[in-house]
Amino acid sequence: MSIDVSGIKAGQKMMWSTGDYPDLAHTIEEVAEVVVEQVGVAPGDEMLDVATGSGNVAIPAALLGASVCLRGLG
Repeated sequence: MSIDVSGIKAGQKMMWSTGDYPDLAHTIEEVAEVVVEQVGVAPGDEMLDVATGSGNVAIPAALLGASVCLRGLG
């Protein structure tokens, strides 16, 4: 089965390009902390953060002792 995601991508592009990204990212920081907790990130874990914006998940993971590699797209 094939899913046409062009409409979803267009909507996301519009949302992220119309506002202040750092301000928007701040509103989801708590969710990122829950993600890190639920995944069970621990000291010594290795994580790859690929083009995820402001590092909402990478930062709390690093604060817990994970080794985080950041990569952007572009």
